[in-house]
Amino acid sequence: PAWSLFFEIWGNVIYALIVVRLSPRGVGVLTALALAGYVAASQIAGTVELGVAYPTLFAGLFRFWFGFGTGLLIWRMRERLPDMGRAGWPVVVLAMLFPGLPDSDLWRFFWIVLVLPMGVIAAMRLPAPAGLCRALGQMSYPLYILHWPLMMLAVKLAVLVEGPGAWSDPVVGAAVVVLTLIVTGWVTFRLEPRLRAGFAARLLPEKD
Repeated sequence: PAWSLFFEIWGNVIYALIVVRLSPRGVGVLTALALAGYVAASQIAGTVELGVAYPTLFAGLFRFWFGFGTGLLIWRMRERLPDMGRAGWPVVVLAMLFPGLPDSDLWRFFWIVLVLPMGVIAAMRLPAPAGLCRALGQMSYPLYILHWPLMMLAVKLAVLVEGPGAWSDPVVGAAVVVLTLIVTGWVTFRLEPRLRAGFAARLLPEKD
């Protein structure tokens, strides 16, 4: 995830200096321009996975700004967005199928541009226990850090058994999701509290 962290750091700097002052319409224009750039750069590069490798690193700027701008628009306009009610559950489930999509840039692009934003909008309105929301929030950053190395490890192990077709196998994709969630949960709720307690005992001064 180093490439996306690079964009997030500078993206947040630009947001704090400039974008925070833009109206929702201005953010919408910026996001639309980013989408247009994303489409054009994807056509040139032959992939929607922009930014991951050095040849498409700077083209990944369009990918970043589209996602960042879309999330910002959803948040700013949250009170005016439709409430899907119970119909939101299938949309959320559909969004979560992204890791198991066929090996097709067209499918990925459709999910990135339409299905995933709709899933976020639907999830915002669904009733959920506060404890569950808190737990998912705690897991979000460890998930972000761990998903890539775990995915690479699992797929490479699957390649040894299944061959190159493992990279596009939906079953392997689903297994990666389950493995990542299990490891992330263990790191978040088992390992991290112990590490925090250990560091606190060593570094924080004892109270008299």
